Amino acid sequence: MNALIRSMLAITRPFSQRLGPCELNGMLIGALTGFMFSVAWLMGTAFTPVAYPLWLYIALVLALFCWGALFALLCGPLRYAPSTVAGPLLINALLTSTLTVYLCNLSGQPFLFFLIGMLVGLLVGRVLCRYCRKPTQRSKEG
Repeated sequence: MNALIRSMLAITRPFSQRLGPCELNGMLIGALTGFMFSVAWLMGTAFTPVAYPLWLYIALVLALFCWGALFALLCGPLRYAPSTVAGPLLINALLTSTLTVYLCNLSGQPFLFFLIGMLVGLLVGRVLCRYCRKPTQRSKEG
């Protein structure tokens, strides 16, 4: 297990030096969501756009699955504190999965869902990183 974690860290080290943790988590969530949605698309609906309530349910289920998988990875082998990871990771998963499934449903190209998911995850993660790093501005009273 330690060898697997070390190899994953060695592979992602060039990206982790340039990207923040929100962006990396977003890319992982988007890639996993895009891959799983493409498998569901190819196995079940056969190149037919999915109707509104169904794609939203699929996006929410995939968001919870991705949140659980990354939460287990971050809090287990990587030893992050659950209280610091749970909230931001859930917001990232919900936004990334919903936008990924929506855009993939619009495109209709299941072989590109993986790349669409990574791009959406990168953009959502970048927005979340900038929002979280932004210092709170307090108005001067008095």
